[in-house]
Amino acid sequence: LREEMRFEIKEIQKSLGITILYVTHDQEIALALSDDIAIMDENGSIIQIGSPVEIFEKPANDFIFKFLGVSNFLPVQKSGGDLIVGTQKMVADNRPTIDSDKFAAAFRPSDVYITRTGEGLKGKVVRHSFLGAITDYLIDVEGKIIRTQIDTYTAINDDLILKEGEECVLHFHTVTWFDKNTLDKEAV
Repeated sequence: LREEMRFEIKEIQKSLGITILYVTHDQEIALALSDDIAIMDENGSIIQIGSPVEIFEKPANDFIFKFLGVSNFLPVQKSGGDLIVGTQKMVADNRPTIDSDKFAAAFRPSDVYITRTGEGLKGKVVRHSFLGAITDYLIDVEGKIIRTQIDTYTAINDDLILKEGEECVLHFHTVTWFDKNTLDKEAV
C-alpha cells in the first residue's frame, strides 16, 4: 500500500501542477517522489539540497552518504601514488581529488564487484546470503567488514557463488572519497 501511495502522490502532483512538501524519514520514498530533496541534520539544520540523483551521487558529507542507504567505509592512505587499505593496494575506477593522505573510501554494496582472482583487495567471505534476485555477502578486508551484492544470475554464470571462508578479490566501480579527518568517528 505504501508503495502504491507514492505513485499516487506523484501522479496527483503532476496532474494538478502543484508543489507538495512531503516530510519523511523514509529515504526510498523521498528519492522516488522528489524533484528536489532537503536533508536536515539532527539539529534541524539543512545540510544539503538537490535532486535525488545529485544528493545520491555527490553527498555533502558522510552523514548523508550513510543516510541514503547501506554504506561501507574503508580507511585508505595514499602512499607514493598508490591507495593502501591496511597492507593492500586498492584499485578503484575513480581516485580521490581531496588534498590529504588519509581518506575514507565510501561505497554501496552495488559499487563493489568480486572475482575469485586478480588484482584488487583480497578478502574472505564471512557471510553468504542468497536473497533470490541478488546474492549478498559480508566480506572481511583487513579486519573491516564490508557488504557487497551481486546479481544472482551473474554470480551463477561467473562462478561467483562463494561460500563462507572462501577468499575473493574486490574491485570498485564507484567510490565517494571523504577526508578521514572530517568524518564521524563511527564511519571508519
